[in-house]
Amino acid sequence: MPEFHINNRRRLIQKLHGSVFASTAHTVIQKTKDTNYPFRQDSNFWYLTGINEPNCILVIDSGGQEHLFIPQVTKAHTTWLDGGLSITEAQQKSGIQHVHYLTQKAAIIKNILGNTTEVLMPQNRKDSFFTHALNPAHSKFKRALKRYGVKKINDATPILDELRVIKTEPEIKQLATVTAFTEATLESSMEHIANFKSEQDVEAYITAEFIRHQFTHGYDPIVAGGNNAFMLHYTANNQTIAKNTAVLVDVGAEQDYYSADVTRMLEFGTMSEEYQHVKQLVAELQKFIISYLKPGTTPMEIAKAFRQELLKALKILKLLDDSAELKDTYEYCPHGFGHFLGLDVHDAGDYSQPLKENMVFMAEPGLYVAEWGVAVRLEDAYLITKQGCIKLTEVLE
Repeated sequence: MPEFHINNRRRLIQKLHGSVFASTAHTVIQKTKDTNYPFRQDSNFWYLTGINEPNCILVIDSGGQEHLFIPQVTKAHTTWLDGGLSITEAQQKSGIQHVHYLTQKAAIIKNILGNTTEVLMPQNRKDSFFTHALNPAHSKFKRALKRYGVKKINDATPILDELRVIKTEPEIKQLATVTAFTEATLESSMEHIANFKSEQDVEAYITAEFIRHQFTHGYDPIVAGGNNAFMLHYTANNQTIAKNTAVLVDVGAEQDYYSADVTRMLEFGTMSEEYQHVKQLVAELQKFIISYLKPGTTPMEIAKAFRQELLKALKILKLLDDSAELKDTYEYCPHGFGHFLGLDVHDAGDYSQPLKENMVFMAEPGLYVAEWGVAVRLEDAYLITKQGCIKLTEVLE
């Protein structure tokens, strides 16, 4: 759908005010000697171009003219590998008429820059507590820009975040589709509980359903039985499921770069009274969050209200005493109440700004009570409307 990407670039150009803009695709990352990790395109690059190939570059000059640089497909490439685009194919996929091979990039970009020494470019960043390395394509291209005479690279991420956070109709439909399929897969998995002896069995069933219907996982699936659910991003998924145990399943089907994010509890046997109390409280907390998901309210305001409501509930359960403060609730819920959803599972968005119509936001309360050995999380996607919000999947009805 090149029109989608053409419109995204058109809206971007309106915000550039004559600045030169650049964005780079991801590069392929080595897994072993002669194998690679599955390629996943940079979300901003795909949003602007629709190109799912590594090592490409987009440059928009000060007059709004668009240039796309792509690797030239060689005989060796077509012999050993799939993928690769011709000039014509890249033009058709992106709607960009000025498509060049990477071998031409130095001369053409220098000509585009002229006397300009500043460029706008989205910055590649990560949260401090994650240990993965950033994709090297961004830093490599920054070094190239410096060689071409660029002295300052300004961050274009806030501009793209502002565009991406408001979803178009096709995006909303795609997010609703992957969410509905993920929910249906989790519901069907509950019918096969008797066949699941381990976390691997649950993951295998979900993965098979995804593949059978031409979906992939949007992120590493979390299938956490018992105490494993206290580890928020547990992905080992390799333990036997004990009797009378709940398994926290956090998965999302992905298709055409848009992923769902759904969390459910699968119950194996008879659940304890403490579990039932926590499960009910988490459901009530989700309803509380949903009541705040409406235009004009900021996620930061919702976060504070959520902590206040959680504090009251923890005091009622006698898990915290009357002297407890909001900061004490993080022992029982160390993560936020929700997040934006889109091209990235934790998508672009400013949590200090008011919610607006056609944003998609997650309601994700969790409660982790080590004293009782109970961890419960519930997660669903909601579309912000003019008056409030609706469950995202309702747009398909």
